[in-house]
Amino acid sequence: MNAVGIIAEYNPCHNGHLYHINKSKSDTGADCAVVIMSGNFMQRGTPAVMDKYTRAGCAVLSGADLVIELPVIYSTGSAELFARGAVNTLNGLGSISHISFGSECSSIDKLREIAVCLADEPEEYKKSLRKYISSGLNMPAARSHAFSELYGYDAKEILAAPNNILAIEYMKALIRTKSNITPHNITRRDNNYHDDFMTGSISSATAIRKYMESGETDHIRNALSDSVYDMIQSSYNITMPVTPDDMSCLLKYALRDKSSRLNEYMDVSDAMAVRMRNYLNSGCDDFTYLNAAAAVKTKNITFTRVCRAFTHIILGITDTMLHTAENAGFPSYARILASSAQGRKFLGSIRKTALIPVISNCHDDISGLNDICKELFMTDIKSSDIYNDIVYYKFGNKIKDDYRSRPLIL
Repeated sequence: MNAVGIIAEYNPCHNGHLYHINKSKSDTGADCAVVIMSGNFMQRGTPAVMDKYTRAGCAVLSGADLVIELPVIYSTGSAELFARGAVNTLNGLGSISHISFGSECSSIDKLREIAVCLADEPEEYKKSLRKYISSGLNMPAARSHAFSELYGYDAKEILAAPNNILAIEYMKALIRTKSNITPHNITRRDNNYHDDFMTGSISSATAIRKYMESGETDHIRNALSDSVYDMIQSSYNITMPVTPDDMSCLLKYALRDKSSRLNEYMDVSDAMAVRMRNYLNSGCDDFTYLNAAAAVKTKNITFTRVCRAFTHIILGITDTMLHTAENAGFPSYARILASSAQGRKFLGSIRKTALIPVISNCHDDISGLNDICKELFMTDIKSSDIYNDIVYYKFGNKIKDDYRSRPLIL
């Protein structure tokens, strides 16, 4: 059975995603679409607007056939780490012919050229990169300047678009893992990633979340399929929407409790740890998750990186965990969240041939994990417990924990 792989957050799944899933299958001739999806915490360092099982169900209703959870250490990492963990998962499944991604750039050749440069890191590129970092630019800006200097055309616009960045990182991961999976690019339609206003039947997830958080769910109706809208409505104000500021109390406690060792956590530099402690000790009567991130960020420390650092502190994800995973080649496993009938057929076809463990039942399937993967998996469990606590204290309703949950079959 031939499958196309898709890497996504679906926060939430909307008509643009529905278009991408079905066009990916059509373009590549795949029998099914296998999605590697973030769990309850996102790459930008925020909680998902709704829990992973609901989002996985929405994905299947939109055309996905099998939804697999990306381990949280990867889902909350940099674009490079996010991509590497997801590509390793696709590589480990086998039977994935293509990886399909959406980007703002219509030229896959330009994306590939940048990916090859970043994967190989020629000495002249590294020298230029060091020069721009030394001048005070943050890493994204320095990388853009270094590439433009090396290749003679302005890469700033390409490297400024978030989906282009991820597309490049996916291809870089394919190169570095010597993968046989073929990249396939689909140009995004109509809206920009960060647009916070509705633009008709295809609107950004940012805009949709904005209206969900404000209670104006009627405004998102046209941007979702009927089945996805119904699923969201059935959970609205029961277990969702969850916002970054719903983690404010958790963050304040974690910063106090771990004050002396903040720089042990992933994405927390020494300078960032000092700024976190200074902000906490300043009184900060208006303490919220987003206000704290805005106070800690600097010219060289992006808002998103601060949010990722906060998430890692709350979830207990340390640099040591990252280095252990890195030294082991970024191992993964396939934790099943949801599937269609076609997805179950694909799952049956790979269970004996997959190079990574396939997990449907937390009680029975984790015995095949090595020690490193067990630590990653238990961190996934812990992160889900924390997310479920956030939901409970906001809405008074419980979500089943991972030991009591089973993959959705739709």
